[in-house]
Amino acid sequence: EGDYYKSLQPLIKKIQQKICDDSKSVFFINNKEVAKKVQKDFGEVAVYIDADSKNKDIIDDEYVVYRSIVASERFSSKVLICTSVFDNGVNFKDDKIKSVFIGADDMVTFKQMLGRVRLPRYDSKNYSVDVYFINYNEEYFTKKLNGYRNLLKELNTFKESSDKIKIFNNALKSN
Repeated sequence: EGDYYKSLQPLIKKIQQKICDDSKSVFFINNKEVAKKVQKDFGEVAVYIDADSKNKDIIDDEYVVYRSIVASERFSSKVLICTSVFDNGVNFKDDKIKSVFIGADDMVTFKQMLGRVRLPRYDSKNYSVDVYFINYNEEYFTKKLNGYRNLLKELNTFKESSDKIKIFNNALKSN
């Protein structure tokens, strides 16, 4: 979490310098804690929403922003920060969106998030959006792969065990 947040600082500073112009930015961040920190970095010009926003109280800012996006495919703030699991079928159709950060580490999720930004095509203007992402290195993916291998090994041990309750209890004890 710390490195991920730290790696976003140059982009946050770059976007903060553009706040006074007419552009908007979207940040897709998987980690809710990091997303909320980024929102604090931007202050009043940013809003945060996630999949739970649609279930908030009707007067809650997150709910109001969510409903506005669903109804108009736009948001009024300069910066929108949301999780990648925000809500299927919710898109943004706003030619003021000039920057998109996608924190996904797999191609399918990356494409899904990028596809949420639907640029209007009604007046034959050319639109461009800057897309930012983390350039994950081989070490990152090796650690992730090893984590999945360990999980698979534990699941196979559990599956093959004749005393599943004992293994389950040992797993609970060791967290």
